[in-house]
Amino acid sequence: MEQNRLNFDSINDALAGPSGGLWYHATAIRRRHNLWSPYLENVKRWLLHDWQPRTKELVIFGSSAGWSIPQDFLNRFDRIICVEPDPLARWIFTRRFKCRHLEMRSENDLLPWFTPDPQRFSDFLASVPNAAVLFSNLLGQIPLLLKGEALSDSSQARAQKMFIEDLKGRSWASYHDLISCKEDSRIQSTKFFSKLPTVTELGEMYFPDGATIIDHDTTWISNDRSTSCAVWQIRPRQSHVVAFVQR
Repeated sequence: MEQNRLNFDSINDALAGPSGGLWYHATAIRRRHNLWSPYLENVKRWLLHDWQPRTKELVIFGSSAGWSIPQDFLNRFDRIICVEPDPLARWIFTRRFKCRHLEMRSENDLLPWFTPDPQRFSDFLASVPNAAVLFSNLLGQIPLLLKGEALSDSSQARAQKMFIEDLKGRSWASYHDLISCKEDSRIQSTKFFSKLPTVTELGEMYFPDGATIIDHDTTWISNDRSTSCAVWQIRPRQSHVVAFVQR
């Protein structure tokens, strides 16, 4: 089964932005009540029942417009900080949700992949010591957000290590793309893995023989831990396998 890295040349930044932008919001409005509905139900179930952070403060990285985040989940928190560089996404989020205390931040260089300063992520987390952290469909978009600037293996490993170490001792969770394909998935039900299969094995499991699979470089997040996966059919003949990981 053929595997590709993400193709940056196919992205029209002027219309779509590097990881969705206007195209994503328009698609969400059109698809969320039909084609996206099974996936959104999976996210809702996971946020409301599976992840149970014992805190009243929440940081959301990649909140976007909150298309996959239920209001009932946000109601748990007295303070919510959304780190979202997209101004349109911030504007939509603030109009879609009622939150007790909502702060919107526009920084795009807090995560270790996007800054030369290794302390940026650590310092930010230190400023919110009591907050749980949710990465909302973000970590699988890192190659796109880097805009084609490939990291060396050593730089990638260093960023991943910093990410995990800075989150130690804190409740955090992520749902993110594992693989995607311009085909319908063979599997529609949620699957649970005590140990996440390889990208090749996942591609063979979810998609037809000979399909081109895009690897979103996120298997390291599971790190041999149990992971649940759901299919997000983002549009006809384009499916993403999304992993749900919590700590």
